Amino acid sequence: MNKTKDLLVSSLQELLLTKPLDKIRISDITDHCGMNRQTFYYHFHDIYDLIEYAYYHDSSRPYIIDKLAVSAPFSWRNAFDELLNYIHDNENFILRIRHSLSSNYLTNILKHSVEEFLHKVLHIANEEYHVSEKNMNNIQIFYNNAIVGRILEWIDHDMKEEIEELSSALTTLMEGTLENTLLCFSKQEN
Repeated sequence: MNKTKDLLVSSLQELLLTKPLDKIRISDITDHCGMNRQTFYYHFHDIYDLIEYAYYHDSSRPYIIDKLAVSAPFSWRNAFDELLNYIHDNENFILRIRHSLSSNYLTNILKHSVEEFLHKVLHIANEEYHVSEKNMNNIQIFYNNAIVGRILEWIDHDMKEEIEELSSALTTLMEGTLENTLLCFSKQEN
């Protein structure tokens, strides 16, 4: 990781403890860490670029995004536990972004993360079914929206539902359904 970028991320995270995201300006972040605006703009285009960097370069980011989808044996439960625990562990950061005027940005980050993960899982499972890319795209969009929508609902209720309960429900919903969906599309295409 880059030390300057990390300082900017830390400043944003500390500022979020006392201010909503919509009230934080680039100058607040740079003043907080003793840098100038030019340094910020050398590394990031805007505050959303900084948020994206914070997520994608966080060493505690869910293991599932990169590795769990291709590990054997695959477990939906492990995947959901990893993702939900990460969100809960970063609760202040996540809730401040979600409750800001820029809440769609969090939705997009989660959709992108789940999309990467689903893409890997689907393509491994599809080796058996040979579903067309067009239909694979439809399947991926459907499941991505369903998973992210349920997680956002949990976030919107301030993560009051126990992680174990939500992870168990998501696991029950997902186990076997992708394979069944792939089988149905495979039959339809042939």
